[in-house]
Amino acid sequence: MNRILKYHLLCAIVAFAGFTAVAQDTSSELLGHWPLNQTLIDVSGNGLNGTADGPVVYEDDWQGRSNGAARFNGSNTSVALPYSDLSNLGEDFSISAWIKVASFPTTSSSFFFSTMDAVEGVRTFGAGFGINTTSNNGRNARSLVLFLGTSRWEWDVWTSEASSIQENTWHHVTVTVQGTSSNSTNVQFYIDGQVQPGLHWTGNPERSTNWGTNLQSHRIGTSYTATSPGYLFWYYDGSVADLRVYSRVLTSADVAAVQAGSPSTGGGGSNDLWTKNDNGSIYFLDNVGIGTGTPAYKLTVDGEVRAKEVKIVVDVDAVPDYVFDPQYNLRSLEEVEAYIRQESHLPNIPSAAEVAASGLDLGAMNLKLLEKVEELTLYILEHQQQIQSQETEIADLLRRLELKPSLDQ
Repeated sequence: MNRILKYHLLCAIVAFAGFTAVAQDTSSELLGHWPLNQTLIDVSGNGLNGTADGPVVYEDDWQGRSNGAARFNGSNTSVALPYSDLSNLGEDFSISAWIKVASFPTTSSSFFFSTMDAVEGVRTFGAGFGINTTSNNGRNARSLVLFLGTSRWEWDVWTSEASSIQENTWHHVTVTVQGTSSNSTNVQFYIDGQVQPGLHWTGNPERSTNWGTNLQSHRIGTSYTATSPGYLFWYYDGSVADLRVYSRVLTSADVAAVQAGSPSTGGGGSNDLWTKNDNGSIYFLDNVGIGTGTPAYKLTVDGEVRAKEVKIVVDVDAVPDYVFDPQYNLRSLEEVEAYIRQESHLPNIPSAAEVAASGLDLGAMNLKLLEKVEELTLYILEHQQQIQSQETEIADLLRRLELKPSLDQ
């Protein structure tokens, strides 16, 4: 193999290895990931699930998939994320999402992700990523905007290039933030994969970021300063999908990988049916049927199931330790016999007809069988006592019989 061919082969191997690393890196230091495709669940594995505040609806996403994006109306809808993990995004962080702006706010800015909070007139907290309308104090109009809180009654504000965001157009947007504890934070915006340096406004000099927001201030679709509720509540009018927050600075290659690797979904017809989570698991949005097209439960299988272990979670109060309570009403064997003769099955056990009609609940049946085993134990102990008592009486009678001849003499 000549040296030129070896060189090109080596370049290909390095390029492939680098691509593989980037693709795997999209879940590294992922703080939260909300696909917003008919669910408010955080699929990062960190459990930061959202709760709708107002009528959040869903619409087609950037690929035309039905219900693949959350639609916020700009007046009274948002998603609450009350988790302490979001109170401090750290020294370095990144936020990315797909957005489609329906309309820019009439004044200043609106936010599709925010942890912003404030003690009115005293200080500001947290971060907000959204869109900006105005051009006052050196801000670019119709752009992306980042707000960071400071220890004073002012915000640090950066915007992307003017007119870089278009209405009614899907954009993949990212902001990367490096060095929040310094007075010269490095902010960069990415719009559809193209990097733009963040422009700091002239409203005040840069300061270090002030964290520690009220948990109720963590929102998707608006900003909400929960500590001073009347101060700031800027609703976003538009759609959001595949929102991610990282506790690190994404590189341009990372941004490209995130944009290309947005959540895998499947299904057909009018609805997406599943989402592939970042930890490799799959979240299903509805009942799942295997061998049947009409599943009535979360999982319905028409056929055999094979497993090494099945664990059923039950209510601890349902475990029949109550059988050993001194107040437990244990039926007499005569009562049990009478019940069996009349019903043809044990008390508190479903009949064959009931099982045929409703199926067999493994968890409930195992507990009922355990109840019967414990009752049988009590019957055995009771009979053991009777046997011991009878043995004592028999021994006493035998002693008397042995003594009788000597008494007769």
